[in-house]
Amino acid sequence: MGYHVILLLNLFYFVIQSSADLEPTFQQCCALGTDIAAREFNCSDSLTPVNGVPAEQQSICISTIQLCCIRTLRDIECQEGKRTAQAGLNCQNDAGEENKYCCEACKLGLISGSMSMSCNFQTFSLGPPWDAAYETCCTGTDSMNPSDPTNDEGDPAQIPWSNNTEEPKEKTSSKENICDLLKDELCAHVCVPIPGSYRCECHDGFVLMPDGKTCNQATFKNRCETDNPCDQKCFDNGISIECSCHKGFQLWKDNKTCADIDECEDGTDDCNINTQRCHNEVGTYSCIDLTKKKDHKSPEPYNDIPNCPYGYSFDNHTKLCKDVDECNDPHICKTDKKCINLSGGYQCIPQPATKKCHIGYKLSKDSDDCIDIDECLENGEEPCDSNQECKNTMGSYICRCKAGFQIDSVTQACVDINECQVNSHDCLTTQRCDNTIGSFHCVRYTNCGTGYTLNAQTGMCEDNDECALNMCSYLGPDWQCRNTLGSFRCERASKTQTACTGNCMTIPTQPTKIQCSRGFYSGPNGRCIDINECEKGAHCQPNERCVNTHGGYLCTNLLTCGNGYKLNSDKTQCIDLDECAEQQQACDHTCLNTWGSFRCICQPGFNLGEDNRTCIDINECEMFQDRRLCAGYCVNQPGSYICQCPQGYRLGLDGAYCKDIDECEEDNPCQAQDDVCLNMRGTYRCNSITCPSDYTRDKLHKNRCKRISMECREGDTECLRKPMSYSFHFITLVSNMTINGGALDLFTMRGPLWKSTTVNFNLELTSAQTPPTVDPATRNAFLLTTTAHNQCSIRLVQTLYGPQDIHLQLTMEFYYNGVYGGTTISKVSIFVSQYDF
Repeated sequence: MGYHVILLLNLFYFVIQSSADLEPTFQQCCALGTDIAAREFNCSDSLTPVNGVPAEQQSICISTIQLCCIRTLRDIECQEGKRTAQAGLNCQNDAGEENKYCCEACKLGLISGSMSMSCNFQTFSLGPPWDAAYETCCTGTDSMNPSDPTNDEGDPAQIPWSNNTEEPKEKTSSKENICDLLKDELCAHVCVPIPGSYRCECHDGFVLMPDGKTCNQATFKNRCETDNPCDQKCFDNGISIECSCHKGFQLWKDNKTCADIDECEDGTDDCNINTQRCHNEVGTYSCIDLTKKKDHKSPEPYNDIPNCPYGYSFDNHTKLCKDVDECNDPHICKTDKKCINLSGGYQCIPQPATKKCHIGYKLSKDSDDCIDIDECLENGEEPCDSNQECKNTMGSYICRCKAGFQIDSVTQACVDINECQVNSHDCLTTQRCDNTIGSFHCVRYTNCGTGYTLNAQTGMCEDNDECALNMCSYLGPDWQCRNTLGSFRCERASKTQTACTGNCMTIPTQPTKIQCSRGFYSGPNGRCIDINECEKGAHCQPNERCVNTHGGYLCTNLLTCGNGYKLNSDKTQCIDLDECAEQQQACDHTCLNTWGSFRCICQPGFNLGEDNRTCIDINECEMFQDRRLCAGYCVNQPGSYICQCPQGYRLGLDGAYCKDIDECEEDNPCQAQDDVCLNMRGTYRCNSITCPSDYTRDKLHKNRCKRISMECREGDTECLRKPMSYSFHFITLVSNMTINGGALDLFTMRGPLWKSTTVNFNLELTSAQTPPTVDPATRNAFLLTTTAHNQCSIRLVQTLYGPQDIHLQLTMEFYYNGVYGGTTISKVSIFVSQYDF
C-alpha cells in the first residue's frame, strides 16, 4: 500500500517513495548541502526542492542536504577554533561548541608539539573531530583546508590559510577558480582564489568577521543600532546615515520619514479603469472589481449583500442600502490628505494646513489669523486671586493689586494697606482713622450729645436752635421760647399796663424765678445757664483732661489711640499693639507684627485667603495637571503633594517617575515546569506552551510544536493540509502607545527565499479580551504587509488601550512551482498593559 511521509525540515514536506539507486542522489544533494554551508554559514534556510531530482526522491535529497550542510558547518567551526588556538587567542564560549572544543584540542596539540612529544595516541582518544584537531596542531599540518569545506581529502601541499593580502604563488586554472564560478556570492568584499578553495579579504578600514565572509567597519560603531533616526531602513556608510523605505513607500523631504505612495493617485497601479477601481492601502494597493456585488474586498470588511452597489451596505432596520462612510478608516488617505465621504465612495483632498498660534493666542473662527486670548474673561473665572484685578495684555495678562492693597516683598501676595498707619487717609483732626480690608473709616472722637449737632466741615459740636421749631407754641400766646446751649426754655411773656388815661408809664413786672437743674445756675431774666465745671476746677486725674458738657463734664484721656495702638502704662503715649502676641489665633500659619498692624504669611504650598488670615492649601495635582507632575498617581497633601505608583511599579529616585518591577527577575513567580515568565509594565504573565493533539515540543525551538507523525495515507488531503508546526510568540505593549510614522512593526515571518517558491500569508484576530471600560482591538488595527520575497510583517496602525489581551494567528502556506508544499501557523499574543508608562 502506498503512503506519504511529511518531512518537517524548516517548514517543508515532500512525498517520499522507494528507489533502486540513490547513490547519485546522495552525491548531488550532499554537494549542494556542502556548498550552502560554505556560502550561507547557515542551514536553516537551505531546504527546498531541488531541480533535476525526481519527485519521489525529493525528501531524501532534502535530508541529505541538511546532513551534509550541518556536517560542513561543524567542520568550518572546528577549523575556526583551530585558527583561534594557532593565533594564540583564548577559546571563546560563545563561538559554538565545535569551535570551542576544537580550539581546546588544538591547544593541547600545540603544547605537545612544542615539547617534542608524540602526536599519535596509542590507546587514548579524544574522539572525533578532536583527535584530528589535536594531531594537525601537534604536527603543524592541516588535514583540511579551512577555507574549503567541500574538500574531504587532505592535501598537505596546499597553501596554508593566512590573513595577509599576498596572492598565492601557485596558479589556478579557470576551472579551479571558485571565485569566478560563484562571483559575488562567496565573500562580502574580495574573494582570493587558492588551489582548490578560496579565502575572503576585506577593503581597508574593514575587518573580517568570524564567519570568514562578512566584512565590518572597524573605525566606527553602527549608528543605526544605537541611534536610528530612520522610519524604516537605515544604513550607516561611515560618513552619514542613509534612510530608505520599503516598497510602496517614498522618502519624505526630511530624508527620514517614509510616506505611503498613493499608487491610485499617481497612476502607477495596473487596475483596469473600465472594470476595476483602485484602492490605496498602506504600502500597497488593491484593485476592486466593480462588476461584483458581493465578496469584494475593501479597506473595511463591510458585509455588503446582493443588490447593494459598491460603497453601500444593507441596513437591516430600514431594509435599504445606505452609504458606507469609508472615511472611518483612518488610513484610507495619506497623512497629508483629508478624507471626504461621497455617496458610494470617497475623495482624498489636501489637508488644510493647521496654523499653530503661540501661547496666549488662538485661531480665529472667522479667519486664519491668531487673535489674543482674553484670559480675564475666557473661562469665566479670573486667573488672579481675590485681592487682585486682572488686566489683559497681548498674549498674556497681568494681575495687579486692587485699590487698598500692595505687593508684599516676602510673599509676593497682595496685602492690605494700612492707610491709618502710613497716613494716607483723609480723616479730620476730630476724627479717628480705623483701618479696614482694602480701605478705612473715619470715626469722630466723642459724641456731641443731646441738643448739639456735629459740623462735618469744622468737626465741632454746634448748638441746635430748638426755638426755630416753635417748640413752645403749644403753651399759648403768653409763652415764648428762649434758646439755650444744648436746650431751650419756655417762658411766660412780660405783661405791660396799656389801659390808662393821661400820662402812662410802663411798670416792669418781676420775672418768675425758675429752679435750674444740676449743672446749671439761674442767670439774669430767670434763665438757666450751664455751669462750666472745668473752669471751676473739676477734679480729673493728671493724665486726663476735663471736657465740659451741657449740664456736666467728662474726664477723658489726654491721648486717643487708633486701631493697632494702645496707651502705655502711664497713659501718656500710644505704643504699637503686638497682635501676634496678644491674639494667639491671629493667623493660620505665621504672624508678622508691623507698626500699627500685623501681617499673615503662609507656608509654601498655601495661599492667603480673602480675610488675610486664613491659609488655604494649594491642590498642585489639579492646578498643574497639564504638567503631569507624576507618572503614576498624584496625591495632594497639605502644602505639597506626593507621587504614588500602581502595583507593579516602584517610585524612582526623583519621586515622580514610576519604574517597572521585573517580577520575572526578582520574584520568579512562575513555578510550573513549562511556564515562561513574561514581564509586562506593571505586571507579568506566566505563559505556557501547550501543544495540540498529535504535536510535541520541538527540542531545537522551545516556542514551537511539531507534528509527531509525518505519515499520511495516500489521498488523505486533510492530513496533508494539517499544519506541520505551531510557533508561539509573545509581545508586550504599553497602553495608548504613540505610533511614530503611522505604523509599528510587531512581528516578521519569512518563508523560503528561492524564486521557485511562493508563499501565501493570512492574518486573523482570534480574540481580544478587555474589561467593559476598554474598547477591544479589531482586525483593522493590524496591517499585514509584504516586506520582501516570501516575507511579511504584522504592523500596528491603530492605538491600543489596556489592559487587553490580543491573540493573532498568522498562517503561511507555501508552494513550489505552484504545487502545495505545506502550512505553518504562528500564534502571536499581544499583552497591552493598563498604564501608558
